[in-house]
Amino acid sequence: YPRTEIDVRVDTDLAWGAGAAMQSLRIELRVGGAVGEVVSQRTVTLNRGVDPVLLPLTFAMSPRDQDATRRVWIQVHGCHGSNGCGDDVGEAPLVTQRALVSYVRRETRRLDVFLASRCVGVACDTSQRCDVATGVCVGVEVPVEQLRPVQEADAGPLVDVVATVDAPDVPITADAPDVPVVLDPPDV
Repeated sequence: YPRTEIDVRVDTDLAWGAGAAMQSLRIELRVGGAVGEVVSQRTVTLNRGVDPVLLPLTFAMSPRDQDATRRVWIQVHGCHGSNGCGDDVGEAPLVTQRALVSYVRRETRRLDVFLASRCVGVACDTSQRCDVATGVCVGVEVPVEQLRPVQEADAGPLVDVVATVDAPDVPITADAPDVPVVLDPPDV
C-alpha cells in the first residue's frame, strides 16, 4: 500500500448456489467502456460444497502500465444455470449490474456490485446500470467519490488466480468455506 487499484466486491440478496435462482456469475471487464477492449471474461459457478465459491466474491483490478487515467467498464450477470449466461451461452441473465469506474493514483478504492432482487428482469442499456434502491436504469458511471477508500487492514484474503484474455476460464476455489473468493484478473 498504497496501490493504484480497485477492489470489486460482488454480492446479492438473491438465493444463490446449486439449485438456487442464481447459480453462476458471468464477469466481463473492458477498458474505457462497453465497446472497449475486452481484458477479462469468465464464468464463476457458485457453490457451498467441496471447493466452495461463495458470495461476496472479491477481485482486484490494477491499471495496465500503472496508468491511473484508464477507465474500466465492468458487467456482472447473475445467471440461472451453472454454466453462465449471455449471448455466448444462449441464456438470458437473471440480473445484470454494470459500472464504469476510474482509478485514483496510489489509492485502493472499493466498488460494490450488488445484484439486487429489485433489478431482476430490468434490461438497461450497456451505458446504464440498475439502481439497486429503485430498480430504474441510471447512468453507468460511478463517480470516484462513491468508491470507498480501502486501507490495508480492510483488504480481504487473496486466492492466487491469474487469467488472461485468451485463456480458458479458470476454476476459482477458496481455502475455507468462510473465506470470500478473490479473483485477480489481468491489469486493465
